[in-house]
Amino acid sequence: MKYKSDHKKWRLFKPTYIILLMIAFLTIFPFYHMIMMSLGGTIFSFSLFPLNPTIDKYVYALTRTGTITWLFNTLLYAGAVSIFTIFLDSLVAYPLAKGDFKGKDTIFLLIVSYLMVPEQAIIVPLFKLMHNLGLVNNLLALILPGIISPTGVFLMRQYILNVPSDIIDSARIDGCSEVRIYWNIILPTCKPALLTVTVLKFIMHWNMFLYPLVMLTEESKYTLPVGIATVSWGMFGADWNLMSAMCTISIIPTIVLFLIFQKRIREGIVLRERAGIKR
Repeated sequence: MKYKSDHKKWRLFKPTYIILLMIAFLTIFPFYHMIMMSLGGTIFSFSLFPLNPTIDKYVYALTRTGTITWLFNTLLYAGAVSIFTIFLDSLVAYPLAKGDFKGKDTIFLLIVSYLMVPEQAIIVPLFKLMHNLGLVNNLLALILPGIISPTGVFLMRQYILNVPSDIIDSARIDGCSEVRIYWNIILPTCKPALLTVTVLKFIMHWNMFLYPLVMLTEESKYTLPVGIATVSWGMFGADWNLMSAMCTISIIPTIVLFLIFQKRIREGIVLRERAGIKR
């Protein structure tokens, strides 16, 4: 028995575990260094803890900048997109998965082919469209383009394909309309996929920077990533401590979300990787 317990202890020192621990350290260290800098450390300091830790930069960020307003704007933007996308993506995915009409595969191919288009390539057309609609410098300019996504449609379609067609056919025989089938059968059955899409979309739009930077012009309308970029640079260069404090504040909601829904996030990432989806 003693030999077996000693053998289990030595298994922790296998080369595989050592390599994984090194990779984990390299992954976590930038976040640790960011938190230490937010508490008063210096960017070129390699000490494990700052000599005189202080939360002054957190107080400054929350009281002297628009951080709270930007947090609210980002929460409104990412939350609205996440809520709308689960309904619209699933509404499009249902007929593509279970419908029987001509051109279904062609439509799905066109939707998936949009994933090949870089985000930067459509910013100018989107800006012109939102300008013509009078929505520039409005959160609606961020919300409307994001309420339906090819990634969400793809993930929902793949999940709905696994729903037994016999259940849907039985509902049709009983006189259920397609809307009722969608609402009473498809949505309750696809709760895991809906949750996965919602979490992934929320995290993606919470961290989005380039598109909000182009669309928003007033400081009171900024999202948090844009706000961090505007206040972190002072007259004599970057205020790295303030930037670190604001970045730490910005990642707290996504970390909490990940800890709660990490299983669903992993499932969504695996499904996206199998399909070759990069965004």
